[in-house]
Amino acid sequence: MPHYSYKRNRKHNRSAKRNTDSAALIAAKEVFSTVMMSRKSEIVKDNLKYVAEYVKNYDFPDLTYEYVRERISSNSLENICYSIIKGTSRSKSINSTLAGKSVLWKEKKNAFNLAMDYALMHIPEAVELRKISRPDFEREFRSFYSKLIPRIKEDAREIFDSSIYENRIYLYYEHRLIEEDRRFNGMIMDEIPSRIPDLYPYARRMRRHFVLHVGPTNSGKTYDALEALKKAEKGIYLAPLRLLAFEIYDRLNDAGVKCNMITGEEEIFVDGATHTSATIETASTYELYDVAVIDEGQMIGEEQRGGAWTRAILGICADEVHICSDESCVDLLTAIIEECGDSWELRHNERAVPLCFDKSRFLFPRDVQEKDALIVFSKQSVIAVAAELQRNGIQASMIYGNLPYDVRMNEVKRFVEGSTKVVVATDAIGMGLNLPIRRIIFLETRKFDGHVKRPLNVSEIKQIAGRAGRRGIFETGYYTSEYRSQAIRRAVEGSVETISYARIGIPENLIYIDMPLSEILKRWSDVEFENLYEKANLEEDIALCKKLEKVVDDKKLIYDFLMIGFRSSKPALTELILKFAKIEEAQGSKLESRINDVIEAEIVAFDDELDAMGMDELEDLYLVYDLIYAYLRKFNHRARLSDIIMLKRDVSQRIINILKTQQLEGRRCRVCGKELPWNYPYGKCEDCYFI
Repeated sequence: MPHYSYKRNRKHNRSAKRNTDSAALIAAKEVFSTVMMSRKSEIVKDNLKYVAEYVKNYDFPDLTYEYVRERISSNSLENICYSIIKGTSRSKSINSTLAGKSVLWKEKKNAFNLAMDYALMHIPEAVELRKISRPDFEREFRSFYSKLIPRIKEDAREIFDSSIYENRIYLYYEHRLIEEDRRFNGMIMDEIPSRIPDLYPYARRMRRHFVLHVGPTNSGKTYDALEALKKAEKGIYLAPLRLLAFEIYDRLNDAGVKCNMITGEEEIFVDGATHTSATIETASTYELYDVAVIDEGQMIGEEQRGGAWTRAILGICADEVHICSDESCVDLLTAIIEECGDSWELRHNERAVPLCFDKSRFLFPRDVQEKDALIVFSKQSVIAVAAELQRNGIQASMIYGNLPYDVRMNEVKRFVEGSTKVVVATDAIGMGLNLPIRRIIFLETRKFDGHVKRPLNVSEIKQIAGRAGRRGIFETGYYTSEYRSQAIRRAVEGSVETISYARIGIPENLIYIDMPLSEILKRWSDVEFENLYEKANLEEDIALCKKLEKVVDDKKLIYDFLMIGFRSSKPALTELILKFAKIEEAQGSKLESRINDVIEAEIVAFDDELDAMGMDELEDLYLVYDLIYAYLRKFNHRARLSDIIMLKRDVSQRIINILKTQQLEGRRCRVCGKELPWNYPYGKCEDCYFI
């Protein structure tokens, strides 16, 4: 029980003793003070039994253990508090003793105060039974209090001071929750070593050497690191995108270095392979390598995915680790490496070709030239821009995040071979894709980051603009913007913002703490570290975790589904995850049969509509197959993997055919169907708007 509450009420009890000679009121005081001193506040059952003994001895027929327990089991916080208060303050013994008019007001007020104190003591316990978490407290409290107070006023109008009791209830409840926070957060911190690098004991047993390749885009950082990787007996390349993992897989095999490819969505195994090209989320922290290459190291500070880079840097078991990065995180990386007890060296790279600002005024689509890359920040904008170019007789390749990676590879190939004259892309183009781009043009300078639409930061602008120019093809790269071109220029010519913290994801050992996994994730998100590290954003993980907890009890199983790394706002995909989770928990002899039933149901659902599907529907279907593949691979159900790969390739080919024929639908007025500019802000044209 909170210390301050006990002292406050002890003072109040002395006041009650001076102002009453009622046996019933003395009994009420003893009920309260005995429970306050019982020191068993976290065990509701024991407390209420203790109270019930006193209640029985002093004839409090309304306030029995069974009565209070029944009210606590109800789903109304308001009823819990009201029942406890009412059961004490309206006891027959108190009411009969206070019949004399001369002492009615004073003694009833004292009795009511004691009843309120008793209620205050048990509100948190009742709430704890219902597992109301701290984030819900404010909303729950306001709702409860707005209903409770009018009911109390009806019974005790002449003695009730709402402001006093609102503060009492609020402060007591708040104090109890703070204590609970400290206790649970302490449980979490007990599972975390004092040094974050010690989460990876295998890597701590090694003496690794890091080589930091630091420089701007198109400076040969990755090339130099890959040269070291090729010479290793066993090595791994870790990419930010599966498209880049596929490119390096191709490059290494073409160079005679047998290499596998592993991403969350697909695996390609080569006989006798000694190397692996993988997306960074799939990296093993147990397997031994001679050389590891971690690309785009500055992603270590990214809110959603940065934890994968931190995990790889802290935990990859390689004698030599090469990190390719811009200069924004050099101090952070060296501090982390030194904390690990490893050695490092720094190699600076300069751009192979100069990067210049194009001073000429750019207007879209009039000034589009061959080998331009037009940059926007949503799939809808990419398609709208490409459609408008198509109307003007310009064929364009398209690259954006949701596009299946083999489709993206095909789009890249068409641009490289000259089948398309320009490329329209999101910032996915900035992640290591080597394209023969002469000029980068920003058609947009703001992007939605999952929370708000914000201006591009300096690092993002430099990363994208740096894709212009290619040694041996374009000896100078250019960049410009249709709007805010001088701001873009200042960013490219300026210094990058320093990254101060490395993001860390959820450590697996936390799942064994005795509380729901969603609560563990939430409390882990609230823990603060003193230096170097900051938690990754777990909002999507917590949301999915809560849905899984409604259908699955096994925490390790829930964690494994979270580690698939598949997040989507589409309800159909979430439902599919829940179906697979139920099957995995049930297990049994018919496990494979039940899995096949779910898969077949998904395939049949789209069979009849496949030929009529457009780009959006095909991309959604590809996500379904992606999820099925990721699930089968994660839980080692490999019998259907090849079937799913074939289905994915069929969908990809259908998308490729649409893009080849440039059957793109641009923006049109929703009333008259008139063609609109790609960035027109309204759904109606001007003529229809004023009708």
